[in-house]
Amino acid sequence: MAEHYFQGIGIVSGGVFYKMLDNIIYAWTTKLEGGNYDGYEQTQATNGGSSELWGIELNWQQQMTFLPEL
Repeated sequence: MAEHYFQGIGIVSGGVFYKMLDNIIYAWTTKLEGGNYDGYEQTQATNGGSSELWGIELNWQQQMTFLPEL
């Protein structure tokens, strides 16, 4: 992560991240067909195994000097 502050204006920052996900659990929804519950949706927790996640994060904050003072 890196940040740079501008005197009296704002800040800009950015970073890179990596996450290793193990044994994730997510919701799985299916539509039931046939029987008494035909057309209903069923949601259940499902094991998702492992995965890797890479990404970037960018941020810009600036004072709103163009707005009138109160």
